[in-house]
Amino acid sequence: KAERYRAAIAEKRRLTKMLREKNYAKVTGAGAVVVDGEASFVDAHTVRIAGADGDQTVTAERIFINTGALPFVPSIKGAAESTHVYTSETMMELDELPEKLVIIGGGYIGLEFASYYANFGSSVTVVQDGTSFIPREDAEIAARVLQHTKDRGIHILLGAKVQRIEDSAEAANVVVQTADGEKTLAANAIL
Repeated sequence: KAERYRAAIAEKRRLTKMLREKNYAKVTGAGAVVVDGEASFVDAHTVRIAGADGDQTVTAERIFINTGALPFVPSIKGAAESTHVYTSETMMELDELPEKLVIIGGGYIGLEFASYYANFGSSVTVVQDGTSFIPREDAEIAARVLQHTKDRGIHILLGAKVQRIEDSAEAANVVVQTADGEKTLAANAIL
């Protein structure tokens, strides 16, 4: 399964590169000018762009800003310093399949990653601070999804609050507080 994982990541990289190139060509082919850099508004119709080729000023009736989005990283003690903590973006860049993955948060993105990595053979634990599994969903549907998730070998810890992350060379420990006390979860990767 680890080899299939590496092949899937390589294919993802190939497809991402191809799609970026196609999308860029569509935009520029339609006559738009794409300028990469850090922009700041001078006024309602003018931006100053600091780019690799120096600064330039652009004036236009309409200015479109494509900033993208950044994943949320919770302020957990040890998370910022850990070499084992990944975002939803950086997790998909791992060349090696993590043996043990801890996912902080039981929302749809966390559950998608849990399913993805469990399918490739990672031991996955999802840590949810709330006591309800996917609480925004219908209770009957949530119960079925929870059972299906558990049947696939994914561990779900409800009502668990992450206290800290402690790094070592090869892995990290995720220390969580549960109703039964403090627990330590070993992980090669933390999402």
